[in-house]
Amino acid sequence: MYCDVPRGSVLGPLLFLIYVNDIANASANSDIRLFADHTNVFIHGKSLIETNLTAEGVVKELNQWFVANKISSGIDKTCYSIFGCHDITNR
Repeated sequence: MYCDVPRGSVLGPLLFLIYVNDIANASANSDIRLFADHTNVFIHGKSLIETNLTAEGVVKELNQWFVANKISSGIDKTCYSIFGCHDITNR
């Protein structure tokens, strides 16, 4: 089954937002934020290994949501950034 709205239609953006509105519930282990047609996923952990394992689980959960909602994930446009801090008092 193919789901789409005409490009440039007045209802297109509104229908898209209604359609993807529940993606924030796709994973309990992340903070998912929507902006226009972009989705940001924020994940944190106490170590890089823990964060990586959480991220892998979140990606699987999001993929299940994409499949259930007949949306392609655009993995070729997907990127990530790692932010960290070091406790300088323990040096």
